[in-house]
Amino acid sequence: MREVANKHIVVVGAARSGLAVASLLKRKGAEVFVTDHDSIEDSVKKKLNTLNIDFEENGHTGKAEGAAFLAISPGVPTEAPLVQKYLNSGKEVFSEIEIASWFNESPIVAVTGSNGKTTVTNWLDHTWEKADRNHITAGNIGYAFSDKVEQTSENSEALLEVSSFQLDHIDSFHPQISVLLNITADHLDRYDHDFSNYAKSKFRITENQTGEDWFIYNYDDPTIAGHVDSLKKKADTPRLLPFSINKDLSETDGAFVRNQNIILKINKQEEVLMPTRDVNLSGKHNLSNGLATALAARASEIKSDVIRESLRTFRRCGTPP
Repeated sequence: MREVANKHIVVVGAARSGLAVASLLKRKGAEVFVTDHDSIEDSVKKKLNTLNIDFEENGHTGKAEGAAFLAISPGVPTEAPLVQKYLNSGKEVFSEIEIASWFNESPIVAVTGSNGKTTVTNWLDHTWEKADRNHITAGNIGYAFSDKVEQTSENSEALLEVSSFQLDHIDSFHPQISVLLNITADHLDRYDHDFSNYAKSKFRITENQTGEDWFIYNYDDPTIAGHVDSLKKKADTPRLLPFSINKDLSETDGAFVRNQNIILKINKQEEVLMPTRDVNLSGKHNLSNGLATALAARASEIKSDVIRESLRTFRRCGTPP
């Protein structure tokens, strides 16, 4: 955990994540200043005033410079002049989810991907509820991680939806289980219209993982498969759990479909989980999402009967309560 007490920290962006990380840093004893390029909502101003956090709006002044480091919301691009000023001066820039992770005490299950990450994160939440496991659900969904992180403990888990924007400025963010669903061309305006730059951002979810961790990934996505080839060359690569709706993966651990049944194989032990027709959400993309959910649950040592019940009953794709 980084020490932030008595440090001057500037937070860029006063939307949900910016307000959450500013509040967290203030509670941890930092001297916080919030700056926003646009106007700040009255309700946010009221909250900042209540917390005794200084702020400015409709542009960045010299007050936004000179901090120990910069904390940025997902909506703030790396190319923003203030962000570039910090980076060019050799100062660190961190995303909200990175900063929140400094105060986290739970194992993290982090989900990213161009499509389906909200569905899978909610599906995990549903599964953990069925398993009666203590957990929080946050990130790019519902609540910012900074709003929930002080509820974490060794006896709970943090289920996080993570966007590429949040991964752009991580340093020590370390999921014990990471899930990469797919990578398709998206948000390329934030990545110099270069798909490879966008893909590299997604791949950062594995950056701090070790051989004690799990990386669950879509075997059917060729871009991800290329990353896995590179990942295997690391000295301390995470344990790999691919999932596929197109290919029998019986030669490795993972999840796949055989004879219209979902097959799970963990630690070389194969089991028929359930018929694919029993998955409540329809469509190939949701079958793929269900395989990812099942693997994350099994990697977290949730029993198969609970996973079956979750796959049969999950209906919603909205934000969890």
